[in-house]
Amino acid sequence: MARLNKFQHFYAKNKLVINLVLLTALFFIHCFWGNMMFVAFPILLLFVIIDNIRNGFSYILFSIPFCMMNLYWSAVLFCICVVAYMIKFFIITYFIEKNKPNKWLLIFMGIFFIYCLLPIGSYNGQYWTRIAIFFCLFAAFGMIIQKPNVVRLGFNFKILALALLISCVFSATFYFSPYMHETMVLSFSGGRGRYQGLVGHPNVLAMFCELLMAVMAYFILAKKASWKEWFFLVALTAIGFFTLSKTFLALAIFMYLVIFIVMLKRHFVATLITTCLGATMLIILGLCFPKIVTIFVDRFIGSFAECKSFADFMNMVTTGRYDLWVEYLTFLSNNPLRLFFGCGLGAGVLSTLSAHNMLITGTYELGIVGMILLGIAVGVMIKEFRKNSEEKVSKAIWLPIVIVALIASFEDLIFYII
Repeated sequence: MARLNKFQHFYAKNKLVINLVLLTALFFIHCFWGNMMFVAFPILLLFVIIDNIRNGFSYILFSIPFCMMNLYWSAVLFCICVVAYMIKFFIITYFIEKNKPNKWLLIFMGIFFIYCLLPIGSYNGQYWTRIAIFFCLFAAFGMIIQKPNVVRLGFNFKILALALLISCVFSATFYFSPYMHETMVLSFSGGRGRYQGLVGHPNVLAMFCELLMAVMAYFILAKKASWKEWFFLVALTAIGFFTLSKTFLALAIFMYLVIFIVMLKRHFVATLITTCLGATMLIILGLCFPKIVTIFVDRFIGSFAECKSFADFMNMVTTGRYDLWVEYLTFLSNNPLRLFFGCGLGAGVLSTLSAHNMLITGTYELGIVGMILLGIAVGVMIKEFRKNSEEKVSKAIWLPIVIVALIASFEDLIFYII
């Protein structure tokens, strides 16, 4: 009996860590046996339901990098866990604790959804999928801003970063797991493989790395950093590099340059020494592994000599996105109604691809009016979050804001549905 009580006390004290270790083990087995997802995600659901809402949020974030191991069922089961968490959060926040939502947020959310329901475009599968995603995102953020301290940004972003690193380690099972061979489809560019981890696409993995690196950089610049932030920053940089994403490389250079300038002002000598050591290590790695240098040159610089016009140069820099942007902007400018009111959520793509730019895609589907309504709703959420949060925000928050804006300039983000 004493041992049982001792175990219960130990489990209660370390519940989050123990449950995350169990989930890690289940996701590892999933790499070899696909049906384990029907065990792993129900256990995730159990943790979300029986544990407190703070830990539940951590379980959800930790499981994100593993929810794409099966392109259908893993995602569906994960979404069930997310919905269950939102229902629990809703009941606790509004019925048990009797908090009241921000009325202005409800008003602008309502106007936005009424606008989306107007008969502007066709109501297809893409439309209903996207309207459901918007609803879930708005509902989730609307509840979280009521309890911003539940989010524990610094802690939970490290949880997500750790999960992403673990998932990248698990991706090595591709080489000896028949299940992973059947499930994963590798990506190539210019005849060279691009690392994608377990998330299914190298650009998605690159975006994960970019966003998490921006958060780690924020804590470093805000003088709240420990060795953990530096470790995650360097590890995520290494992973992102092998995705061969041009956007990632540009953003990584930008982030490190900002960190270098700020740290140079704070710790001049230590920063110079650390920078010299890092540059020396990179040079040694380049000499030891010349193929990496060749891949880098071919992917990011090699096509420069083939540019014969400004459009060629822009397409080389943006990996063909410039032509897409011109096509979509030309289409919108030729019809003012489309420009102001959009073509409707889920509108078919022009040519063969989406615009790969959240602002352009958003304007194409929602129009300028819809994007303004969306922006107002997001602004109200941010203001409410800051009002309810006990944590002071440093000026360094501008770095992740700029990074998100740059990512939105090259990817569709919430408008991109496969």
